[in-house]
Parts: sequence; structure tokens; C-alpha cells
Amino acid sequence: MTNMSTVKTRGTGHIRLLGLSCSKASFEQVLLPGKDNPIQRLPPDLSFQFSVGLRCGGEEGQPVFAELSVEVEPDEDVGQPYRVAVTYFGEFQLGNLPKGLSREGFMRNNAAAILFPYVRAAVADLTNRGGLGPLILPPLNVAALLSKEAKKRT
Repeated sequence: MTNMSTVKTRGTGHIRLLGLSCSKASFEQVLLPGKDNPIQRLPPDLSFQFSVGLRCGGEEGQPVFAELSVEVEPDEDVGQPYRVAVTYFGEFQLGNLPKGLSREGFMRNNAAAILFPYVRAAVADLTNRGGLGPLILPPLNVAALLSKEAKKRT
């Protein structure tokens, strides 16, 4: 399932969001309720794992882009029945950035933080359609999470 909705915005300042689109939204309910699976409804305090990825770029003097992806795999051990993948793409125009904020720093930190609430809402919306209740990603510092993941890989 792909949602290609696009939002165009106008704004002033040092950073403008030129466009936003959901380039991937997939959902699969892997564990179904029944005698072999006692899950009837997701508990609100469900603890589960998910992965976050960021791809970004853009030529100097041109708009920059960031693409934030979140993937959640089903986990029988905690009773998380969904496989979900959501990716949001944002295009940004950078003017004179505030002192201390580089182009690369904006893409790694600020762009990811701007896109995360859209990804989080899409995950909750998609999983709510599964009948066992929504899977709600916790609010988090996505830039810190991405930095931690990058350090693990090196």
C-alpha cells in the first residue's frame, strides 16, 4: 500500500519545508487472534523494538531532502502482531542557517525531527486498522537514536 499525498507549504525564515510526502506505508497483521494466540487487544504499555533509518542529501545551493524510515517487525514474545514500514520524504530550502547549524547537521538532526511525527502518526493509523489496537511509537529524540545506531555500525 502506498500513499502519495503531498503537502506544499510556504513560509519565511532560514528553513522552509517545500514538500512532504509519504513514499511508503505498508502494514501486515502477522499474528491473528485465536486459540494459538491469546492476543485480543494490544496493551497500552506494550514494549516493542523498531528500527529507524535516515537518507538525506542535496547539492550545495539547491534544496535538500531527507527520507526517514521506520520498520517494526512482529514479536511473539511481547505480543506485538504487526509488521509495519513507513517512509516519509521531505524537501527543505535552507537559507542563512543560524550560527552553529551546518547543512549536514540540519539534515541529520532537524530534518529527522521534523519528519518523525508524520511517521509516528502513520504507524498508529495503519496499525489501528488491524483490529487489535494501534501500535504507538513513543515520542523520542530521533536524532539521538540515529546517532546511537550509527555508532553501533562503526
